[in-house]
Amino acid sequence: MAYSEGTVPAPLTPTPEEANQLLQRIFASRHFVHATSLRRMLEFICTATMVPGQSAPKEYDIAVGAKIRPASFDPKLDPIVRVSFSGIRERLLSFYGAEGQSEALRLTIPKGEYRAVFEHNETEAGNKQGAFAAFWGDYLNPQTPNLLLFVETLFFRDDKGSYVRNIYVNDPKQGTDAVAKALPEIDVSRFRPSYNFVPAGEVHTLLAIKASFDAANVFIEPRNARFVTWSDIKDSNLVLIGSTRTHPFIASLSDAAPFVLEERQIRNTQPAPGEPATYQGREFVDGNLERTSEYALITRRPAPVGEGTITMITANHGRAIEGGADYLTRVDRLASLVARLAGPEGQLPSHFQVLLSVEMIDFDQEVVGVEYLTHRIFESSSQL
Repeated sequence: MAYSEGTVPAPLTPTPEEANQLLQRIFASRHFVHATSLRRMLEFICTATMVPGQSAPKEYDIAVGAKIRPASFDPKLDPIVRVSFSGIRERLLSFYGAEGQSEALRLTIPKGEYRAVFEHNETEAGNKQGAFAAFWGDYLNPQTPNLLLFVETLFFRDDKGSYVRNIYVNDPKQGTDAVAKALPEIDVSRFRPSYNFVPAGEVHTLLAIKASFDAANVFIEPRNARFVTWSDIKDSNLVLIGSTRTHPFIASLSDAAPFVLEERQIRNTQPAPGEPATYQGREFVDGNLERTSEYALITRRPAPVGEGTITMITANHGRAIEGGADYLTRVDRLASLVARLAGPEGQLPSHFQVLLSVEMIDFDQEVVGVEYLTHRIFESSSQL
């Protein structure tokens, strides 16, 4: 936001209709449309804020009133409200850095408080276009097609409509033997390979990247990676989303890099002082709250054939891939990343990797935080 030094935007009191209309646009955006619990909590405190003389709700009021937790909820044991509002603040920033840039009202939640504040939305013109152009510059050439390559995951299906899956079995040539070893209690002889599903996190990634390109008036075409070859895409710029387990193009481009996405971890082949040799996701319980920490890897490199550029958004968890896309579609984060990566001329290097941490909460693993960890820059393709 473009506030002059020492000034603070004056709070506003919109009408209930104005506030509700703004909320509906926020909820319809890609930043909130799939985040059901975050929408409920944000709507709850906005409604409470609009009641004259009512104090800001407490964590218990929010969790129970927004129907996130039962009446037995204890905020001392379950930090879901505190953690969720960190994610809500992040998503509001994302909204106002993208489709909400032209909104007259800006909605914020002050840190450490559970109340809605409405202000005049004063944004810096050109920030969005500048950050997008700086990072995706190679994708702006109208003569070069842009392709967004995704892939479905392999399931096994029987005639009764039952599906089974093991995340480490993604080659139909392995047949059902590998699944039988992982699931000995199931008679897999009646199952056959089936490609019908794309993980939710990867779908959200596809939609977020497509919406970001659309907002910049740059065309990018989604395609299923199972139905294309290198010959088909050799003269295109590519965005690849997925993992080495499931995506054939990502698997073919992931060897000998500084950060290597492996089956259960990201291996750091060139640890800097203080860095671990591997980054492994983990699931844990914070009080009564289920939490997941994972890592996402963004890789930029030239295509191995043709003249195109490749950007890979990868992880071992679909929601972590979604976190990587969230990072790349937020103007402030994208601008900060460009500043880290760009050389003296303001140009991005042709080869780099960026490692991100992604925090998720609750049984549905909503993404509530994405943070930059480190990056690597390369001078030649021989180092990849």
